[in-house]
Amino acid sequence: MRQPGDKDAQRLAEAYLGAPAKVTPLGGGFYGRVFLAEAGDERAVVKLYMKAGFHRQEQRQLEALRRVALVPMPEVYAAYDADHVTPFDAIVMEYLDGCNAGVVEGLAPESRDNIALTIVENLLAYHRCVNPEGFGELDAAAFAPDWNQSYWATAQSHFAKAQKLYDGGRIDAEVWGVVCRAMAHYDEIFCRPVPQACLIHGDYNTWNVLLNDSMTEVAAVIDPSGCRWADPELDLYQLNNANGRDYGLLERYMQLQPVSENFFMKNPFYELMTELMHYHDSGVDPREYGKLPGQARALDRALDEAGIGKGK
Repeated sequence: MRQPGDKDAQRLAEAYLGAPAKVTPLGGGFYGRVFLAEAGDERAVVKLYMKAGFHRQEQRQLEALRRVALVPMPEVYAAYDADHVTPFDAIVMEYLDGCNAGVVEGLAPESRDNIALTIVENLLAYHRCVNPEGFGELDAAAFAPDWNQSYWATAQSHFAKAQKLYDGGRIDAEVWGVVCRAMAHYDEIFCRPVPQACLIHGDYNTWNVLLNDSMTEVAAVIDPSGCRWADPELDLYQLNNANGRDYGLLERYMQLQPVSENFFMKNPFYELMTELMHYHDSGVDPREYGKLPGQARALDRALDEAGIGKGK
């Protein structure tokens, strides 16, 4: 399939806005491309997806998160299914102005601290939203009462995808060996119950945080991925991604919300297995990014430090 382009975004923007539109690419990721559409004084974002059904998922996720968020998140105005003219699902949503927090350097210390606190408090607002029925997708017909058992099925799916990457020569023996070691000791890594099914963002890093023009405050949060009722700690490895360490986001979160006793094993497990899933599902070759060996070594060290499967 070809990549989404300006003309695809322009067609959908004009269908929604009802007027000729100027379209400007804003960026994108593994699964889609994002465009700013302008018609007179009207502005909106058009997001086109390279995987079927993701537009409806993101629409539901944004609706759920917006209800409890402490900072603005975009409202979805319309959703479009792929057709013979534009073979991409899409949403049109509110344009929220701001600069990407993941590329900002040299912030004044007081601004950095204020921004970091807002980012963490907003994440905690998501996590305080609890589903008493249990764990699962937002619109699941039934929910699982036990996270560790239900996540085992997810981990097995990620493992199967990792094996395909390994068999295809896209991950090396070092990464594959750590994956196998971790899966063999799943019950020891996930040895503590998760008490509540919390709302998670799923991709909560500074790339998905916008700052105001003066770079002193958080202006918006965007782009959930994998938002569902889950272990809230599944969100936390993302706090160290992009420039999250510069903001001290994970440390700030732990100051406000203690983590589980087995967090330092789960955290690198979540990161490595989720990243492997994304590379498989998106078709992106992980060798282009070179991040997986470091992520695998972090999980290997965590298992060594916990004395789990050492030397095996």
